[in-house]
Amino acid sequence: MSIMITSATFFHAYYLFMYSYVMPEGVRNHISKRMNCEDIAMNFLVAHLTRRPPIKVKAPWKSYCPGCGRTLSSKGDHLERRHECMNVFAKEFGYMPLLYTAHTVESVPPEDGL
Repeated sequence: MSIMITSATFFHAYYLFMYSYVMPEGVRNHISKRMNCEDIAMNFLVAHLTRRPPIKVKAPWKSYCPGCGRTLSSKGDHLERRHECMNVFAKEFGYMPLLYTAHTVESVPPEDGL
């Protein structure tokens, strides 16, 4: 299954509306209770609506985050909580909407043009 971290994605505002008003209530409740997994939920929702996997566009640069050492993912039980979210979300959606892909698009440096 392929998912994208939502802090590094672009998507249409339509999906934010769907996330807020159409997403199964049990998914939103689980996110509110755990304060985690909103990125997984967004991937579930977009895959459910489009029936397509995400497309990765490789950037010609690397991101740098000096304060990223203190994140939710640094907690010891982070992986178990993420697995729990995926199981809860699959149950709420009634199936596993995430699809696997190995499709990557190479970006064109601005100086090369199109």
